[in-house]
Amino acid sequence: MQNEILDLNEKNQKLKTTLKENNINNNLIDSLSKRYEYIHASVEKNNWALKKNIILLNKGAVNGIKKGMPVHNEKGSIGVVSEVNNNFCQVTTLLHLKTRIYALIKKDSVVLGEGFLTWNGNSNKYAQLEIGIDIRVNVNDSVFSSKNIYIGKIDQINSKISSNSQKIEVLLGVDFKNIQEVFILKDKLKNELNYFQK
Repeated sequence: MQNEILDLNEKNQKLKTTLKENNINNNLIDSLSKRYEYIHASVEKNNWALKKNIILLNKGAVNGIKKGMPVHNEKGSIGVVSEVNNNFCQVTTLLHLKTRIYALIKKDSVVLGEGFLTWNGNSNKYAQLEIGIDIRVNVNDSVFSSKNIYIGKIDQINSKISSNSQKIEVLLGVDFKNIQEVFILKDKLKNELNYFQK
């Protein structure tokens, strides 16, 4: 994930340079750097062995943290902020029986399919993704969140003809036993975006 952040920053920098060279819309240049903020946090508590896994982070409302913000580290997606007080927040991780995350399957930046990622409680290394039977994917294709945060890669594909779906085992990028430092993704334009989704 850290590589993707660096790649995105490099692309933004190239676009800024191009815009400046062509003297185009300075407001667009500003918006590229102001859209997202990565807030660093440390893990206070991690109960990865439970069926309803949550982690507690040392950042809260005073740091601008709100419910629904995605959380990740350099290995990939961890989960979503589910509770917040002034100085701490709770994250419902991918290893939670109620987890249901919209996910995209990609290869070479091309979206091959989409579905919802869930967790069956059997392993802290795998999550499950169900997609349509007509979607062509392969082992080792990558899985990302809707915010383009890496989740993992396809490890196994099982066709379920009776339900017209494929059940996919996703090898998670994050080692949930050893999470110490994370990033919380803050979309600073979220309120403006929500205005059009009322």
